[in-house]
Amino acid sequence: MDRGTKVALGLLSVGAVLALYLSYANHLLNVSELLTALVAGIGGGALLLALAHLTDDRPTIRVDPLPHKRGYIDLPLTIELDVSRINEELREVVTHGPYSHPEGPLATNSQLWDTYWASKREYQVWPGQTKVKVDLLRFIVKFGVLRVSASGGDAIGCRSTARFRHVNFANGNPEPDEWVSFGPLNWFFEDSKDRVFRQEGGPLEHLYKNPSLGLNAHLKNSQVDIYEGETADLPLFYMRLDQPLVYLCGPTEGIKAGAASDEKPIVVDFEISISARRHRKKAWMFRASVKWEDYRIERSINRHWWHRSPKVGRPVEAGGQP
Repeated sequence: MDRGTKVALGLLSVGAVLALYLSYANHLLNVSELLTALVAGIGGGALLLALAHLTDDRPTIRVDPLPHKRGYIDLPLTIELDVSRINEELREVVTHGPYSHPEGPLATNSQLWDTYWASKREYQVWPGQTKVKVDLLRFIVKFGVLRVSASGGDAIGCRSTARFRHVNFANGNPEPDEWVSFGPLNWFFEDSKDRVFRQEGGPLEHLYKNPSLGLNAHLKNSQVDIYEGETADLPLFYMRLDQPLVYLCGPTEGIKAGAASDEKPIVVDFEISISARRHRKKAWMFRASVKWEDYRIERSINRHWWHRSPKVGRPVEAGGQP
């Protein structure tokens, strides 16, 4: 039952009860007087509902794509350091390393995961000086992210599900495939990043040595509270440095949107559904063009009439065929 039906039934119920009460109290047997009492009751119910609406603290949820920031810390794979200052110099190199693009430092923690560590050291001794050759390994992941905000109230217990479809281009015209659901999404959680990057006993080196392994097992955070005026980030997909595959941030591993290259990015439509306590489930449409150097996530645009889609920026009912 939708909200409009509930309001109408509520008004009729309040009016009917008030009319029967007035009829009983005043012995109104005249039909016209009974109808007058009924209309007065409905008006009173409408006034009460209007007052309740003014004090309604149900949240309004807004979903916006974060603009992609190019670049990452681009360190040499092998460096030579003074053995007496190896830890200090290594920290200095990694902390102040050059970015491959000026936008790199502007990426948020949810968009760019990068770390470096020393894997191998070969000591070389020269007369009067000792040097250490350090091989640096790097693990860099870039995410496509949606930022979700709440206004007019707290969005408690936010959950999100998603489905996607590939968009092929025939003669320059977009031809979407069928929708495929890939389950609930996980919200960005700083502890998840810390767990992955923890080197002692952590999964970092295992993930590095096995490129086919995904990160979804380490991103478990299916529910979040977004208080009024605050935001939460919702990762959609990610790519690893030097890997062409685009992984979807679903509940299980191995969910891939396809392989991208600098010459041929992949294009994917997403329908993102979000629900929260006292907030009816809604869905938003986005189209993403993905390659390593450039993620573009935009609100869905109108396509051919037989691929019906919502207006730009307007949510559609969750699960509805766009």
